[in-house]
Amino acid sequence: MIIGIYGLPKAAPTEYTIKYHYVRQAAAFKKSEEAVKAPDRVEAVIVKVRDKAEKYGASPEIAETVYRNMINGFINMEMTEYKN
Repeated sequence: MIIGIYGLPKAAPTEYTIKYHYVRQAAAFKKSEEAVKAPDRVEAVIVKVRDKAEKYGASPEIAETVYRNMINGFINMEMTEYKN
């Protein structure tokens, strides 16, 4: 999906909000802190993100940085939910 330079700021908060609510709910189903961190899953996502960035002519490095930051934020939030 190509949304243009001005479309991203409009689409990203919607996508983030959806993900946010799913992540909060997922914490209740996790059985350990390791399951919350899910390093193998993180790496699988990063591989897909880098591949998709290349496919669409974007920088895989920037895509990886953006996604790692987002994933780490969600993991931190989910860890807080898990511990409560």
